[in-house]
Amino acid sequence: MWFTENAWQPMLLFTLLAMISGMVWYRRLQSRYLIIMTCFLLIAGASWAIERTVVTAREQVQNSVTGIVTAFQQRDLDLTVSFISERAEDLKILIGTAYNIVEVKDDMRLTDIEVELLNQKTRAKSRFRVNATVEALQGNFTGHQPTRWETTWQLEGGEWKMINILQIDPITGNVITDFQQERSMISRTHGGR
Repeated sequence: MWFTENAWQPMLLFTLLAMISGMVWYRRLQSRYLIIMTCFLLIAGASWAIERTVVTAREQVQNSVTGIVTAFQQRDLDLTVSFISERAEDLKILIGTAYNIVEVKDDMRLTDIEVELLNQKTRAKSRFRVNATVEALQGNFTGHQPTRWETTWQLEGGEWKMINILQIDPITGNVITDFQQERSMISRTHGGR
């Protein structure tokens, strides 16, 4: 696992060390400091290249959050449901129901993504905001809606799959809807578990 999720910190560190080595070389004119400076610059470049290829678990969850939100906004139900765990059939039905009730317009903004790894890195919690214009498909409501969500993810077959979702008040941080009651009702209605 890579030691950082952002290449800028090691790049700045190695560049700073290269600058210090360059200043020492300038004062002493000893070639070893020039070699050390070159090595630090090469390491800074290598850390950028490595960061581009290494995707940490947090980054994978963040990519899954972006993927499911974007898929829902683009009205691709199959892709949206592909981010849901096979064991969370009731959550798939809930998302399908939401898909039939609302449409998210193109002004959607996904911000403030936070990911916390849990349970020996096989589970994760993500918190994020989605701001967009939402249109009710079976009514005449259209309006800008700021929302905040907390989702629980589980690593299944090398992919992060959603197993739970909570709607959070964007201002207070209190749970508005945990969807557990709706999921239970949907499961009973559709003969699920």
